Amino acid sequence: IFITAPSVKATLGEAFDMPIGTNVEGKMVAAIRRFNPAAVFNMDVTADLTIMEEASELINRIKTNKPMPMFTSCCPAWIRFVEQTYPEMIPHLSTCKSPQQMFGALLKSYWCEKNNIDPASLFVVSVIPCTAKKFECAREEMKGDVDVAITTRELARMIKTAGIKFTELPDEDFDNPFSIATGAGNIFGATGGVMEAALRTAADIRATITEAPEAATAIRAAAAIAAADAAKAARGRSAAIRVRSTPPTRTFPSAPPPLPVPQSPFRAITGSVRRPRRNSKAAANIRWAPRCATPNSATAPSLR
Repeated sequence: IFITAPSVKATLGEAFDMPIGTNVEGKMVAAIRRFNPAAVFNMDVTADLTIMEEASELINRIKTNKPMPMFTSCCPAWIRFVEQTYPEMIPHLSTCKSPQQMFGALLKSYWCEKNNIDPASLFVVSVIPCTAKKFECAREEMKGDVDVAITTRELARMIKTAGIKFTELPDEDFDNPFSIATGAGNIFGATGGVMEAALRTAADIRATITEAPEAATAIRAAAAIAAADAAKAARGRSAAIRVRSTPPTRTFPSAPPPLPVPQSPFRAITGSVRRPRRNSKAAANIRWAPRCATPNSATAPSLR
């Protein structure tokens, strides 16, 4: 089974002399099918799943006064950086697995069960833009979800080596049932996309869609003002002092009503979406999720 990350379709075309940023999703799927896999699935689906899980977790943290701010756990390079350099920040990381690892867990549990397939016979290949994903699927506590990860360049070399004329291929669609995703998953490959998707999904979960633009504006405005003030203070001149003697009064929307603790609909499908934690002192007080045991542990759920 091949699964492809959201940003691959926007970068693969460069390897075949196409304009930078060209969306080659259809040709990419067609090229991968020439390698005769059982299926080609869209990782945008588990990007959506990640956002639903992270948004639910964010609301739950706010409701229960758990460590804030919450940082995304989508990037294995970022996770490794925190583990090695700032272990005291581990409680602030989301407990969700990345879209890559979620998809592997979903395929080897739910999908295999629905299609009467032995998970041991399933080999999952992830096409991703970053080499850190290779490290992620090789981590001891992550082994078994995804079997191998290849980069965009490696896929391009495979296509060229096979003699496939990429630019002449007809567009083809991803296989069902993992072929359709929302715009939230699609913007994962863009800078700030995860943050935007998480915010608007959290607003939607709260069923106050009309407040979403106002809330997002307030968050962006507060962040922009803080960044601007810090930059100007570092240069030794404050905007408030230069422009007027009294700093302006900044008003923001009133605090929203108490947030309900959401229940993700995906947890009923598979408990494999939570990210195992490393056994470190900094993580000792973290509540472990159902699938935090390593695959070789006697307490781990059977995925194979």
